[in-house]
Amino acid sequence: MDNAYKYIAQFYQGKSILITGASGFIGSSMITFLANIDCHIVRLSRHEMPSLLDTVANIQDIHGDICYVGLWKTLLDEHNIDIVFHLAAQTSAYEAAKMPLDDLQINVEAFVALLEGIRNKGCQTGVVFASTATVFGLTSEVPVNEKHAEHPITIYDINKQTSEQYLEFYAKQGWVQGCSLRLPNIYGPGVKSSKKERGVINQIIQQALKGHDLYVYGDGKYLRDFLYIDDVVRAFLLAGCCLDKAQGQAFVIGNGQSTTLKSVFSSVCEIVKNEKDIDVLVKSKSPPNTLSPIEFRNYSADYQKFHALTGWKPFYCLRDGLMKTVKYFVEF
Repeated sequence: MDNAYKYIAQFYQGKSILITGASGFIGSSMITFLANIDCHIVRLSRHEMPSLLDTVANIQDIHGDICYVGLWKTLLDEHNIDIVFHLAAQTSAYEAAKMPLDDLQINVEAFVALLEGIRNKGCQTGVVFASTATVFGLTSEVPVNEKHAEHPITIYDINKQTSEQYLEFYAKQGWVQGCSLRLPNIYGPGVKSSKKERGVINQIIQQALKGHDLYVYGDGKYLRDFLYIDDVVRAFLLAGCCLDKAQGQAFVIGNGQSTTLKSVFSSVCEIVKNEKDIDVLVKSKSPPNTLSPIEFRNYSADYQKFHALTGWKPFYCLRDGLMKTVKYFVEF
């Protein structure tokens, strides 16, 4: 991992980096990593962002809405951006179903406006787009790689896939360099997700530390791939190092381990017991009628194609990641 850090630090030294959704879970963690590198970081968010003291990086905050088309031209012109990590999004499948036009505007139109801004400027600004593994829909077998067909079953996933396709098209035209990362379930120390259906591991850890029993729907035997936040950040940054070879493609990343929700919940209970001597149980309850079928998916990632491009692989096994996350919330 030390070699990866040195490689990343060398690549981003002197670069001008735009991070959208900078106040979010991945964005704030990425900035913490980059803060010790001699680079220029533009943090873009609609929300307040915590001050960072004694950083090597030059950090500038922009409060803005990605749906405002003129924002992109201003940012690209004034900051001479080398690379954009586009993390800003509407992340709820349920809100997307209720307000599909809003989701289209935020998750597709705003991104296309960014791509158009880069195209019109005539620069080679790179773009790494945060997509989702749920574009595959309800997979019949695991693990899943890039050869699997996409079958999105929610408006949210349709729009994520659409943005992937725009990026690939723009890249093939030579207008931009970029790639998309299809993210699994993310967990680890960091800021709280703004959507209640996101960050399930972080949520149940906090519930368990309060002494609340944990509930799974049905038998809880749905397979998931959980990826620790530090590994996610490294994946984005290494992707940014290899955009000249990425060709706008969408890549699968993940831990590579398929684990049932019930098993993960049980591990959390065990770790919380060891750390704080708090006894909690995993219980079952019936799923509500409003629950999306995507919640019953089975998924694990085959990340070998991304590994071949970047050398990336996960550093943290699930057990170690859970222990670090529990300890973080104990001290939080």
